[in-house]
Amino acid sequence: RMGQADLCAPGGCELGPRPIDLHLAAMRSLGAVIAEAGGGLHCTGGLRGADIVFSLPSVGATENAMLAACGAQGITVIDNPAREPEIVDLQGFLRSMGAQVSGAGTGEITIQGGCRLHAGEYTVMADRIVAATYLCAVAAAGGEGELLGTQGEDLGPVLAALEAAGCETGRAPNRLWIRRRGPLGGVGSLCTGPYPAFPTDAQPLLAAALAGGTGKSRITETIFDRRFRYTEGLCAMGAAIQVEGDTAYILGRPL
Repeated sequence: RMGQADLCAPGGCELGPRPIDLHLAAMRSLGAVIAEAGGGLHCTGGLRGADIVFSLPSVGATENAMLAACGAQGITVIDNPAREPEIVDLQGFLRSMGAQVSGAGTGEITIQGGCRLHAGEYTVMADRIVAATYLCAVAAAGGEGELLGTQGEDLGPVLAALEAAGCETGRAPNRLWIRRRGPLGGVGSLCTGPYPAFPTDAQPLLAAALAGGTGKSRITETIFDRRFRYTEGLCAMGAAIQVEGDTAYILGRPL
């Protein structure tokens, strides 16, 4: 909007390499000139519609490209975008302000840039990882809990895993409940992946609950190569977790 921007390089959790190359490539496709020097970025140039092809369906890069394309002149087509529910939610938010965006949740998103935006009202979706946090906390502690403001439509893999471990779950309009009466068992084998697979951000939460349970579980992580560093802390509390490459083997026992 201002014609140029200077920013420092982003930080983030130490889960493994987290390059921003897809973000930069998308901005450059739209006409931005980005110079990297001294640990920072200097960005200039007007934006125009373009075809953007992602080699990986990055959520953040897809959101960045969508936002930038709304401010660019002309039509932008994003190929192989992320398909997470949050992408669909961003599309809904942008539409509520007059943007012309379509295709979120599919393999191609089209944006008509340069539309005049106006004030709007939009209700943001419930946070899936916050919901998964509460669900796993109840699973670990036992008893029952109820989440309001969500029905868990986008939490299928998390609910399935908790049910496999012995929890009961149920849905009603605008609420979701979970109950654990007996011991928490294992889930067998589980593998993370892009939506609609089991979310990588919910993987440590589930593992923490399973570590204090009674069963055996095997979790394979396909997104971040250092995602299992948290297991060191659980093992210090008495957990029986063995990590081999991209897979963690969990034997539930009291912590």
